[in-house]
Amino acid sequence: MTTAQYPTAAARPANSRLDCGLIAQVHGVVLPDWRASLETVLARLETQDA
Repeated sequence: MTTAQYPTAAARPANSRLDCGLIAQVHGVVLPDWRASLETVLARLETQDA
């Protein structure tokens, strides 16, 4: 089942990624790329399992 086929009460955009541009512009908060954060989390999980 695709997202478009899933019944919801609210209409959802096809691309609903979080745009952090406004918080960066207004408050100067720049979030790291999610891929870098994912690598950090996976590395921590690997050391916990060892």
